[in-house]
Formats: sequence, C-alpha cells, structure tokens
Amino acid sequence: MGEMKEVTLGAEMHKFEVGKIVEGELKEVKKDIGANHSKVYVVGKYTFWGTSELDLLLVNVKVGKKVSIELLDENFKFPSGRSGRHFKVLAESE
Repeated sequence: MGEMKEVTLGAEMHKFEVGKIVEGELKEVKKDIGANHSKVYVVGKYTFWGTSELDLLLVNVKVGKKVSIELLDENFKFPSGRSGRHFKVLAESE
C-alpha cells in the first residue's frame, strides 16, 4: 500500500494571483457543489472554484475549448457596488 497523507477540503484548489495567467483546455465544469451550489472548473492542470464573474464569463465556453484566465484585481469595485475579484478571460472561438 502507498504512503498515507491527510486529505483536506480545498487544498487542491488553485488560488489565483494577480497577473498570473491560467491557460489550458477547459476539461470539466462541475455544478451545484457544496452548500453554496458553486461551480468548480478544471482548466489544464488547474482546478478552481467559480465566482460570480467567472461563472458569467465562462458560461458560453464549451468543454474542450482553450481558455486563458487572468486575475486583474483582488478588490475590484463593480458597478453594482460590491467588491470582488475581477478577471480577464480569453476563449477559443467556435
């Protein structure tokens, strides 16, 4: 049997950093995850939680398409008045 190691919730999730681009194929979108019914995305070797903005930006991107995601600002002030993470997303066209 292999070595045992602790399994922790969310430890495997990618944490975005301002200016660092995550790029790769959109491999999977998991929906309705956890108490908040969130989305989880798998892009290339990265797995990460969706956000209100990311969910809207990625809604029309089909699994199998190449995407590039960059966190532009950790504390962006949206027109609605709320603050949150602001992303730039580029996606392979149809």
